[in-house]
This record gives sequence, C-alpha cells and structure tokens, in this order.
Amino acid sequence: MQDTEVEITYIVNEEFFNNFKQKLLKEAKFIKTQEQFDEYFTPAHTNYIDKEYPNEWLSIRSRGGKTIVNYKNWHKVGGVSCDELEALCENKDDIRKIFMAVGMKSLCTVTKHRDIFMMGNFEIALDYLKELGYFIEIETKGDFETIKEAEEALYEFARKLNLDGFKQDTKGYPMLIIENLKKG
Repeated sequence: MQDTEVEITYIVNEEFFNNFKQKLLKEAKFIKTQEQFDEYFTPAHTNYIDKEYPNEWLSIRSRGGKTIVNYKNWHKVGGVSCDELEALCENKDDIRKIFMAVGMKSLCTVTKHRDIFMMGNFEIALDYLKELGYFIEIETKGDFETIKEAEEALYEFARKLNLDGFKQDTKGYPMLIIENLKKG
C-alpha cells in the first residue's frame, strides 16, 4: 500500500473537540502541534473543482519550515483512500512560480491549527480552521494487507472513539472553503 493514504475526517462541535483532546492527552501519545498552510491549485485545462466531489487535489504545503508538493487522487467519491504523492522542495515561491508558468490556477489556501496524536496503528489529528470550525481526522499508520482491511480498521477505531455519530467530511477542506467563499 505504498503511496496510498487511508483516512477519515469528522466534523465535530467545539465542546466534543475540547473533551476529545483532553481524553487523547491522557490515553494517546502526543506527537506535535503545527500551524499548517496549504495552497491548492488546479490545471487551467481541467478544473478539479468542476465536480460536486472533486477527487484530485494538488497543493503546496508548509509544514514546520518544510515545503512539500502534494498530489492526491481519491479512489472513489466520498471514499477514505487515495493515492498520495509528495515531494520535498526547497523553495515554495519558486514552485508556485513554476505552477503559474505552466497554467496552474490557485484555488484557495487552507490554514489550520493541528494537534497530532498516535494511538495504536492510527494517527489522530485535531484540526481547527477559523473559516470552518473543528475536525477530527484519523489516518491509518499500521501495516495493513489491503485498502479494504485498512478502511474496516479505520471505521472500527472511529466507532470506539464515539465519532460515528458525527458527519463525515467527504469533500475536503479546500472544497468546503471554496463553497463558503461562494456563499459570501
């Protein structure tokens, strides 16, 4: 499953988010806190957001002083697995200039405060986005034989954490931000 990411994101309220964080501080291993900045792009000839549920995303990410070019191609609409390719880059501005020179168009920037924890075979990210609110993302980190096995383990873990009563985000932060911008 190299270059495959299996994750699920839930939209939660502030009270649950804060209580959940306190629980994780007691029961999980705290990894780090980060401010993350992701600028999303689309090719001029194929607009990724012309679909109700975009399945492709291309971004330049800033992570703790590192710049990463990231491409995701989701396996199915509303799914939890995707092909993910990443490359570490030296200069964010140069990459952005290259993107613009070849006809890429900037869609939006996602800025989030993220607390990252590990619990068993899962990474748990607590995300706060000023424009959108509170989210909990769980990603598989263990060795799973198949995507199906990883997905089943992911949903079972989410049930154990009492997340199954919350709405799952199937569009992704960039699309949610773009929809908010369109609403005005």
